[in-house]
Amino acid sequence: MLQKAPQQKNRCATDLTFTRSARVAWREILQREAAIRQRSIRVLLPAYIGETDREGSGLFDPIRQTQNEFAFYPVDRRLVPDVLAAEQLIEEGRIDLLLVVHYFGFVNVDLDRLRKQCTRHRVTLVEDCAHCCFLPNAVWGGAGDYSFYALHKFLPTDGGGILRANVEGEPFECAERESCPREALEQVCRTDLDLVARLRRTNYQYLEQALRRVSGVSPLWKLPAQTIPHSYPVRVTDDRREALYFHLLEKRLPTIALYYRLVEEIDPRSFPDSYSVANEILNLPVHQDTDESDLEVLVHEIEQFLDA
Repeated sequence: MLQKAPQQKNRCATDLTFTRSARVAWREILQREAAIRQRSIRVLLPAYIGETDREGSGLFDPIRQTQNEFAFYPVDRRLVPDVLAAEQLIEEGRIDLLLVVHYFGFVNVDLDRLRKQCTRHRVTLVEDCAHCCFLPNAVWGGAGDYSFYALHKFLPTDGGGILRANVEGEPFECAERESCPREALEQVCRTDLDLVARLRRTNYQYLEQALRRVSGVSPLWKLPAQTIPHSYPVRVTDDRREALYFHLLEKRLPTIALYYRLVEEIDPRSFPDSYSVANEILNLPVHQDTDESDLEVLVHEIEQFLDA
């Protein structure tokens, strides 16, 4: 029947739940999966998950809180997942949920391959897109049964998360205290995300060129088409990462190290590559408030420090 105005809220819409944080979204997924199976679930995670004294662990705290079982699959020294190892654990039949993390906004895994494997063994696939810019039609976030995002990683807001469901089911409902702050939703609506993407890519490409002449710094990845980077990840060799971090901080050039401290459940003997990355990782800023003059000063200070 012809309607005067649209009435169907789910038509032409993506199934999104706006949460206080990505951590809340991840916890909601874990609780939903346990409720569906009516038992504790076993979660397979990448062996590169960090925590801090101030913030805890956005990925692992929900595992602890929901008291689900867990196992880890390896990543190499460029944080590329060992898909064969993950598939072997899935084929053993002891996994209910597989988490894939798109570190720093980069998709470094064959999602189609994992999707088929998870479907074959009835394993729920979840994409951690906390370091990714939320775009409904992007290559990230659409392969998993669920995905989740952190708005403050890309926008000037203190919080806000998005839970995306790509499977049919009852809508997620969050308590009011766990819902997305209004100012975060307003910022999403006001922001030109295409411009954010262009600026971040431009800054990343500047660092790609400028750091080629700097010894002692090894970039993790080149910038693929369509990727919107969260930061520019490098490895600082010869045990100089920590000293460089504090040197830049003194020069009012703040950087971050994701993740310099791994959760204690990740065994260094079983996952030495993860600890190798954690000891050397440094993430340089490429966000939209950064311009070429800022990055020029940053590169100069890095070069001067490492040469000295």
